[in-house]
Amino acid sequence: MKAIAKKDRDWGARLREERERVGMTQAEVARKCGVTERTLRNWETSVRPPPITALKDLADLGMDSGYIVFGGGWPQCVWFRTNSQGKT
Repeated sequence: MKAIAKKDRDWGARLREERERVGMTQAEVARKCGVTERTLRNWETSVRPPPITALKDLADLGMDSGYIVFGGGWPQCVWFRTNSQGKT
């Protein structure tokens, strides 16, 4: 398995930045996400990425999970319009 490149591991710094922006300590975030402080430290130091379920918990705490993952918010999405019969 190929190692994750350093430039792609900045999620930890962005997570720490978001935690500080919302004014929470590591202990508070860990408790509300149901993980240990060590796990949160691993996320913030980019040792391991947070699982998708944790990203939802972080978003529920007011953090921008899109920024944490992608660095610039959510990527562009494709929106489909449907006609009156619900077909694209």
